[in-house]
Amino acid sequence: MARIPGLLLAAALLLPAVVAAQASQTADLDEVTVNGERVKVEALRRQIVQLEDQFYDRYNELNPIDDFDVHCIEEAKTGTRIIKRSCRAVYQERALAEEGQAAFKAFQRMHPQQGNKPLSDSGPPESATLVIQRRLPEYKKHLEEMTRKHPELAGLLEERGKLIEKYEAAQKKLLRAD
Repeated sequence: MARIPGLLLAAALLLPAVVAAQASQTADLDEVTVNGERVKVEALRRQIVQLEDQFYDRYNELNPIDDFDVHCIEEAKTGTRIIKRSCRAVYQERALAEEGQAAFKAFQRMHPQQGNKPLSDSGPPESATLVIQRRLPEYKKHLEEMTRKHPELAGLLEERGKLIEKYEAAQKKLLRAD
């Protein structure tokens, strides 16, 4: 009979450890589910990027205006390690490059190095944003016309739209699980 109180005491002392172990196992199972959702979201994101690449590759083949060809890159902006994907038309890339060159030349004018002749003043650089915005309506109109004219392009965009809906739903589900 003296053994029963001792066993009850041991059980009472061990019970919190058993409950904690069970909770830990449950948390591990939840984590596996969340990780599975993360994999699904990442796979959907990769599919979206793949469809964008297919669209722009085909668009560039069909497009007769070289300035409106589109190139996509993944880059980290200065001061960050976060890599972002961006797709730009050639005319947009050129405007950004020209703005950078003009800004560099303006800097050289203001700070000539010993032995170098100061550059002639060509005025302030034209803003790439203004150059891009000026041609944006023409570019958008051309992109829409090309998509209407070539059903395969429209099909790729529709497929991308459906994938984006799935991606956003999976992201919401993942955020709710966290």
